[in-house]
Amino acid sequence: MNKNKCRIIISEDSHFFYLGIKSILLNHNHFLVHPEPVDWGKLKQISTNKSRYIIISTQLWIHNNPGFNDFHDFLLENPQFDVLCFVIPYHQFILQELINSGIKGFIDWAATPDELLWGIDEIAKGRCFFSTQWPVEPDNKDGIAGKAIRMDFELTKRETEVLSLICNGFTDKEIAGKLFISKRTVDGYRSNLLSKFGTRNSSHMVKTAFENCLLTPVNH
Repeated sequence: MNKNKCRIIISEDSHFFYLGIKSILLNHNHFLVHPEPVDWGKLKQISTNKSRYIIISTQLWIHNNPGFNDFHDFLLENPQFDVLCFVIPYHQFILQELINSGIKGFIDWAATPDELLWGIDEIAKGRCFFSTQWPVEPDNKDGIAGKAIRMDFELTKRETEVLSLICNGFTDKEIAGKLFISKRTVDGYRSNLLSKFGTRNSSHMVKTAFENCLLTPVNH
C-alpha cells in the first residue's frame, strides 16, 4: 500500500452503496479504496495490521452488524480507525449511541460528493466532521423531516472545541490533554457551556448542539 494515500474501507451490506462511494473516490488519486465491501468479520481481520484507515459506513450497518456496544469496543481497541457515518432521519437516542461508539464524522444521505470529500479530508486531519445538512426525526405522518429550531448561541472558538469533544464522548481529563489545558479549565468551559445552553444536563446540551448545527470541524 502507498503510505501517502488515504486508505478507505467501505462497510455496508449494499453493494450499490459501495459502488456509489467508490465511484466518487476513484476520481481522486490520493485515495486507496479497499477492493470490496468489508463485513464485520473482515474488518476485524484487517485491524490486525494496525494500518490507519477511514471507515465509511451507515448507521444501519453499525446497528445491525456489530451493534453499538461491540463497535465502541472495537474502536477503543483499534484507534487507527476513524469513521465517517452516513445517517438518515432518526430518533435522538440513535445519535447518542453513535457518538458513544466513538464515531468522528456524520454525514447525511443528501450530501453532495464534495461534502463527502470534505468530510473524509477533515477526519484524515484528525478533526471531527458534522454534515451541514443535519437530518432530524420526521415530525408528521407524511414523513417529511422537520427542521430544527435554531437558537442563537455566542460561543468562543475554544468553547466550540470543548463542545465538540464533549459531544464525541471525551472526559474532561481527555479534553484537557487534547487541548493542552488543565482539567480545571475544562471544568470551567463545561460550566460556561451549560449556562449558555440553559441546562444542567450535558446530554441535553449535546442534543441541542446537534439540533442547532453548532458543531463545525475543529482542529484538535
